Amino acid sequence: MNKHKRIRDLVLFSILVAVIIVMAFTPVGYIRIPGLGLEITLLVIPVVIGAINLGPLYGTGLGFAFGLSSFIQCFGFSAFGATLLGINPFLTAFLCIVPRTLMGFLVAIIFKFLNKVFKKDIIDKYHLRFPKNIKIGEDLLFVYEYFEKCNSFELVNECLLVYRQHDESAMRKSLTDDRLKITAMLYATGQKYLDSINDQELRQK
Repeated sequence: MNKHKRIRDLVLFSILVAVIIVMAFTPVGYIRIPGLGLEITLLVIPVVIGAINLGPLYGTGLGFAFGLSSFIQCFGFSAFGATLLGINPFLTAFLCIVPRTLMGFLVAIIFKFLNKVFKKDIIDKYHLRFPKNIKIGEDLLFVYEYFEKCNSFELVNECLLVYRQHDESAMRKSLTDDRLKITAMLYATGQKYLDSINDQELRQK
């Protein structure tokens, strides 16, 4: 992890902790149900955002901040929490802090396992981006460039993407010289990539 990314992550983490604190001790963070003494918390939002963008370590920290703020709410801020605190302080602390801390960790882990079509680390390391100068096939060029940076990849015989077409979509418009040139360029790029794979296989043999 480079220095700039560490600084960015720490800044984002600090901002999200501050957001959690503000939400916890202002009406912004809870939807209170009159007459029942119950609250619906909105503090999960910054925890989930942080866990997805920053990973398990920071997600755990944000979950802990969420849990600690929930426990502090039991000291006079929340009627329901104060009731639980009066019954069993230790169990109340456990129920407030531990599940919320685990939530931040598990959200990050689940997202990490589900987000495996493209690895963000590779995209960030090589600054891979969709080309901005073409309107069709830019995703294919991105895939070619991404694959060139991978040590290995796996093909699955499943449809994981649904492509919707409509009358105004780029793929439905009539061919022009520019579109033909782009199509030829996409074909040439793909052929070049396949040739490079064949060369690597021959060298390994």
